[in-house]
Amino acid sequence: MKKKVLISSISALAVLTLASCGEAVKEGSYQQGSDGAYALVDYSESVNYSELDNKDVDIYINYNGESGITFRGTSWFNSVDGKTYTQGSILPTWSRIADLTKTNIREASGYTATSIDNAYTSIATAGYKSEVDSSRSIDLFYNSTDNLKKAGNSGTLKDLYPYIYPEGDATTASTTKMPNLYAYLKDNPSIKQSVTVSGKHIYYTPYLDGDNEVENTFIMDTEMVSKVLASLEVGDTGKKNGGTNPDKNVLQTGAYKSFIQTDTEIVDVYYNGEKKPFELNSAAGNIIDKQNQLLQATDGCTGKDLANQLFNYIKTKYATLFTANVYKTPADLYISESAAYNTDELIALMRVIKANPGVITGSEDNEVEVFFPRGEIATAIDNIYDLAQLWGVQGVDSENGNYYFAADGTLNSLETTYASYDALNYISAIYNEGLILDNFYVSSATPTSTRFYDQYFKKTMENPSFGFMMYDDPSIVAQANDSEFANTQGIRSVLPPRTYWSTEKNTAQQHLYDKNGITITEGKSLVRYYESNRSLQTTSWSIPASSDSVDAALRIMDFMYSNVGQLIQNYGPENYWMDSTLNSKKVSNQLVAGEANAIISDYTRLELASSQLDFWSFMRGYVGATHGIGYVRLKGLNLQVTNKYGRVGLTNINKAIDAGVLMHALSNAKNTATASKFTWNRSVPTEFTTSVTDTSGEWDGITGFWATNKVNKNEGWVNLVVTPYTEATAQKISDGTDETLFVIKTAKNGSKITYKDVFNQMSARNSKCLWLLAKSLGDACVPGYINQK
Repeated sequence: MKKKVLISSISALAVLTLASCGEAVKEGSYQQGSDGAYALVDYSESVNYSELDNKDVDIYINYNGESGITFRGTSWFNSVDGKTYTQGSILPTWSRIADLTKTNIREASGYTATSIDNAYTSIATAGYKSEVDSSRSIDLFYNSTDNLKKAGNSGTLKDLYPYIYPEGDATTASTTKMPNLYAYLKDNPSIKQSVTVSGKHIYYTPYLDGDNEVENTFIMDTEMVSKVLASLEVGDTGKKNGGTNPDKNVLQTGAYKSFIQTDTEIVDVYYNGEKKPFELNSAAGNIIDKQNQLLQATDGCTGKDLANQLFNYIKTKYATLFTANVYKTPADLYISESAAYNTDELIALMRVIKANPGVITGSEDNEVEVFFPRGEIATAIDNIYDLAQLWGVQGVDSENGNYYFAADGTLNSLETTYASYDALNYISAIYNEGLILDNFYVSSATPTSTRFYDQYFKKTMENPSFGFMMYDDPSIVAQANDSEFANTQGIRSVLPPRTYWSTEKNTAQQHLYDKNGITITEGKSLVRYYESNRSLQTTSWSIPASSDSVDAALRIMDFMYSNVGQLIQNYGPENYWMDSTLNSKKVSNQLVAGEANAIISDYTRLELASSQLDFWSFMRGYVGATHGIGYVRLKGLNLQVTNKYGRVGLTNINKAIDAGVLMHALSNAKNTATASKFTWNRSVPTEFTTSVTDTSGEWDGITGFWATNKVNKNEGWVNLVVTPYTEATAQKISDGTDETLFVIKTAKNGSKITYKDVFNQMSARNSKCLWLLAKSLGDACVPGYINQK
């Protein structure tokens, strides 16, 4: 259920702090949290290309008719380089690329197409001729990878494989015609596999929006956590939570049952730069069981009852961390760099947040929306199912559909994994408690993609309210801290909870719990894990077969994978970097470990502010950098465009990953015990070399159940969430038995089917879809439970 989205306004990048040449970089909006300044060092690497017979390169890049390689506005004086740009002027990044590659870059886009598919159709129909000068052929063409593969298979694009590997498997760094790309693909074999089609053909170069970097995270308004866990004096007393007649704006019931049966005796946390173990006090028991005793009493309980109970529980269970001064307050269990909470403890916190609107908002009559999606579009609705990760469900935030690798190295699918369905019981339980936005799938008369984010975090809607938590991209969501109406600076990423992930065996055919509701932990470990991974994206560029300047086009393509090429494509020419000129470059090696990054200069920020554009629109439309062509987005750039409050959370996550406290999906993860190149935390390739279509509707019910089309549709997985949770319902789902309670429809014609029908279609989907996709990756990737000869 991967979501790709555009970034809106990034006002934090307009914050200015000047630094004099030669000094350490002063704290500014590029500052990583509050850890101190980043020193700049000289950067001398460059490129040295020979002259070409034909230097002209006609490039077609068109972002929905808005931006490409030339300036699209009327006129702009650029204070960074002291030049005036008019419509049609080659943008600074492309002028610099032309200088360094000894090429002559020419515009080939007339910006007539307003969508990527329309651009493909018009250019392909015209025989890849320049829209600026039809006598000239396009040499580099930007489009979606799906369209580029289609064009490549039809023979209208150059196959790059013979240029990268002119001697086949015997090719070396000295014999390849694209040495930088060759080196990158050698170091990243999974990326090579993803861009290679039909055996040994490559039609486009890989574009990665970050490389092995966490993309989506759980995001909290951390100031709310600090408020409700400040002391034993804190808590609402005027509203009734649970019981026989709860107040409507607070916690409704204690439907959710404990998932973490027995916590570990030792917990590892990040502290003072390393992973450190601390002993837990098992006598504390399970917080959900304790809360349910209060909530299920006839009279229910107050918000203060729940807040105090959680406060004392944390102080007891995590006493050793308080003694060692790792934790100063109970809130640190959730929001600090040493966060160690488990799934049940997160649900417990969500309950306390819901039960204490007075502490949080100043009035007990207000309501806090605890978990909500970004907006009213289909992919945002899927944010609700992202919660399934709390119970260790894989494939939720996969790089390709809902596929994932299991611990045994086989490819599996969320749609045919039992736990994917079991988790709906847990999500339904907390929905019925009031912890998820009511009717989250229903859109307003004028739906927007950011309505709930704007309403609950930014508070820019007509009727703003209070929200606590999302699962989304922190570089976008953290912008809410800059809203003049938000009244918070605590919206940021947090470490995920410790929960049971299938680290030791394939559990696709194993339920989350047995018939008695007891969690099944066989083959699993209680760990922190983020499945989200910035990796291969779905746009790039290619060389049309009709190109008359192939060598120059190949040179520019390859340049993007040189170190200096990546810096320029990320940050623009060197004079856009802090304390740098075209002849004197400075970078920071401290922003991200093992990665050289430019620091965005204050003069670049001034130009951004005066343009009144978001960062990405400015970089593409005014500077000419960060285009979705073949290159790798640096982690340091993503970090710099996240505002300073949001960056605190990202810093905590990065520290935890570096220390081995937090695991996350990697495109190159391996099973060290078996030496297998596939294991449970390896990202699935964003492209398979084969595709499968359910032409006869053999698994149409499964497709309909999980389809991303649930706006205003109370059906499929959405229906299971909003249907009142009961023990009888849980038993039916666990058994996979037939019943008529749920509304489930097929994808093709909307025919109503039963829940049992969905389960019965798993065998066909596994044997005729999953088997083929797994087989395309190798025999070892085919799960043993598939009945396929």
